[in-house]
Amino acid sequence: MVTFGIGHDVSAEKKLKEMYSNISFYGADPSTYMNKDLYEKELGGKYFEYAISGQSGRLNSRVFGKGGYREEVTKGIGADDFFADKVQKSKIDFLWIDVEGHEYPILDQLHHKGALDKKGVKICQMNVEMHKDTFKESLGEKKKFHDFVWNVLEDKRFIMLKPVFVIYKEKRFIRTFIVNVSDKECTELFLS
Repeated sequence: MVTFGIGHDVSAEKKLKEMYSNISFYGADPSTYMNKDLYEKELGGKYFEYAISGQSGRLNSRVFGKGGYREEVTKGIGADDFFADKVQKSKIDFLWIDVEGHEYPILDQLHHKGALDKKGVKICQMNVEMHKDTFKESLGEKKKFHDFVWNVLEDKRFIMLKPVFVIYKEKRFIRTFIVNVSDKECTELFLS
């Protein structure tokens, strides 16, 4: 189980831990405030202080801290590098992504012959929040969402299930569940 964007909450991960006793947890969030203790002490997982995106380096991120969300420059790592170098596993059963605007560069790595394929990493199932207007300047999220959906359809690797449009305070996003239906090991795990 990998969590990108802990956001001061591991209640869902705790429920997974009750359901699956033999599960390992890896979580990344650019803010150590609350997240490190929650992920390591309460959950028994491994915490990494990174903003996850499509590439490594310094990133402009929306970080959930003591006073709520704020924009700041954070230490970033590409999802492909995170899986290969930090998690060091070739199959990820569960991936949860809530990274406040950096989800599209991560999702771009999922397609055939993409960055995750090149690192030998497969994702079986994901829960994703796809944000819009996270930063002051528009990042073209509508187009990125459109392109991602069309690429998913063309690849025939994943299916999107139960997309839900959410309005929370002034923010808008889509929550969706994505399943790998082309990999036999993944389908046996979740669909049989």
